Amino acid sequence: MKKIFFLITSLLYFTNIDAQCDVSANASATTITCGQSVTLTAFGQSSGAVILNENFNSGGFGSGWGSTPGATSFSNPCSPGGVDGTPHAWMDNNTSVPRTLTSQSYNLTTATAGVTVCFDLLFATQGSSHVAPCEGPDEPDEGVYLQYSTNGGTTWTDIYYFDPNGGNDAQLTNWNNWCFALPPGAITANTIIRWHQIADSGADFDHWGVDNVQIYQNDVNATLVWLHDGYSYGVGNPGGPNPNTVSPTTTTTYTAQLTTGTGTVCTQSVTVTVVPPTFDVNITANPASICAGSCSNITATAVEIISPASTPTFENNEFALVASGSASVNINVQGLNTTSLVNGTITSVCINSFNFSGTSVCTSFGGCPCNGGTVFLVNNVI
Repeated sequence: MKKIFFLITSLLYFTNIDAQCDVSANASATTITCGQSVTLTAFGQSSGAVILNENFNSGGFGSGWGSTPGATSFSNPCSPGGVDGTPHAWMDNNTSVPRTLTSQSYNLTTATAGVTVCFDLLFATQGSSHVAPCEGPDEPDEGVYLQYSTNGGTTWTDIYYFDPNGGNDAQLTNWNNWCFALPPGAITANTIIRWHQIADSGADFDHWGVDNVQIYQNDVNATLVWLHDGYSYGVGNPGGPNPNTVSPTTTTTYTAQLTTGTGTVCTQSVTVTVVPPTFDVNITANPASICAGSCSNITATAVEIISPASTPTFENNEFALVASGSASVNINVQGLNTTSLVNGTITSVCINSFNFSGTSVCTSFGGCPCNGGTVFLVNNVI
């Protein structure tokens, strides 16, 4: 995805981007099976006033910025080069949640064509080989909210929520540039933007970072159009999802074109790869052997497998002290190539090397297994 613009360096005044023309295009899925649908999204930036441009290259925050005390590091061992070889704000293992990165307040009332916020985001990768401060979010509630406030931070409104999607989503575990149009309610004289995480598994888990934040006014005369269907977002609109989903039957490239108010044109394309469907065919004959002149009933079924099975992995990297003989374990499923879970999707889960931490009394005449050994009747299981 082409960079739209690197986001946030605390400029306390407006600067103009002369003849700038940048557009990004992406798809909700870039590889599909014939018959599936895809949503296309585009964002464009052209000549407009840059309200904020923070790249954290100084190894600290610009004027007015802040974060959860002690939470942010500017020396990240998980991605030392960052997205562009410079420092970035990294939420490491100094503190647990809430982990928050907050901008200063901005007056956006002069942005008659709206305002766009863009930034680079990285989630650490989840897994047993990834340790603090490089262990990533994986549970659905451990993601990061993009929010705005218009009353000095008393209340916050969600713009978008970055769901970890199990902790190994390539769009999140690699640096990616994201852009969002601020809703009309955010165009005020006192608007604050923040990145906010409210759940984790402790200070040593679920880390993430932000870089190159930019807030800019949209070009009042720019027009962004998808060339394949002619869909236009309207004059001055920075973009967003195209409401016309596409269902290509062959690999197809889609192009978004931005025309600025000064006539400059730029384009960006995204390719959706279409792979052949996989079929599960079952044919039976009853009876299977017949004599000449006899008949057999032949029955056949064919089912298209939309998401062919892969080899999923199951892991849990957290632990808890269990007392009085009961235990539970959360299983994180990775690599299951399907968009939904139905009966039969997971046929079995095998847990190896489960260690019980607690105390109970063995009630079996044959003894009780305990961490690879045997404990006899009425003895304690530790």
